[in-house]
Amino acid sequence: MTLVPAQYPTSVWTGLSDNLDRVTLHDDIPPNSCDWDQIVSEVIATQTHIDTLEGLLRAELLGVQNEASPAGTSGALKRYAVEVAATAEEATAIVIALAIPAGARVLGVQLRVDVALTSGDEGSTWDAAFSGGLSTSIATSQSFDINTKVNLLLDANAASVITTDETDITVACDSGAKTFAAGGVIRAVVYYEALDAMDDVAEE
Repeated sequence: MTLVPAQYPTSVWTGLSDNLDRVTLHDDIPPNSCDWDQIVSEVIATQTHIDTLEGLLRAELLGVQNEASPAGTSGALKRYAVEVAATAEEATAIVIALAIPAGARVLGVQLRVDVALTSGDEGSTWDAAFSGGLSTSIATSQSFDINTKVNLLLDANAASVITTDETDITVACDSGAKTFAAGGVIRAVVYYEALDAMDDVAEE
């Protein structure tokens, strides 16, 4: 859709305002408040439509994307984005409980420190890796500072990106040698694909 800045006269304005001095859409008399009210309502309607389209696009990109079997019977490949924020306790590690199922193919991960991390025993950095059904390293020697970010795309062709059990992310303070203080927050978004099992065939 091509957008044209609202101006007088405009192709999206019907000309049907309550300005009784106006005879045609394109006459040259100065616009009054009735004209501007009509133009503003058209602009608001256009922006509302744009916002709706943006929401649909975001849902398509970040939500669940399904590919059903060609025959349309059963089974599907689904793409997911799961987001979890975890709060640090006084411990050597933070577990971000994502609960990615076994048999999923992990595509990528993003991490962000939402509330600055701290340590009571002079810890200064953190490492992150998948845990449970995957052991891939995500990042090392990252800062405790707020808005520290990690973006990682995994090799989709590697066998090591297929989860063998329920999978989370473990964030360790100085590789587990130091202890986090309570209160920091770190957020994870993980993108993965998984297969839906095909339905059983009815027995005769």
